[in-house]
Amino acid sequence: MVRMLAPLLSLIVLGGPFGEATVDGTPVGDGLRVEFEVVVAGAPAAVVAHIVDPGQTQSTVSLGNRGQGVWGGTTELELMNFVVVFEVVYPDGAGEVSEPTTLLGLGLDPSLIG
Repeated sequence: MVRMLAPLLSLIVLGGPFGEATVDGTPVGDGLRVEFEVVVAGAPAAVVAHIVDPGQTQSTVSLGNRGQGVWGGTTELELMNFVVVFEVVYPDGAGEVSEPTTLLGLGLDPSLIG
């Protein structure tokens, strides 16, 4: 008998204009390549992910429109459970931010960050 295991898929719903959000990771060198996806309602002009190392630095990753309300992007990070806040910017310049979460909260495999 062959036993197959389905991959564990974890997603979080962030509220407001933000729907389901996920992250997937791949080891690269001494770091990690992560791919974010978030569902956003409405017609934003831009969506970004703010990646925060508490007490240290913040970087911002622009997410591209993948169609049907899905925005995504890829970046390389150190091996750490960073805090992530998504931000949507509307054509009139107004914006909204999501509740903060972490890479693990978005479904990153814990074994990837030790």
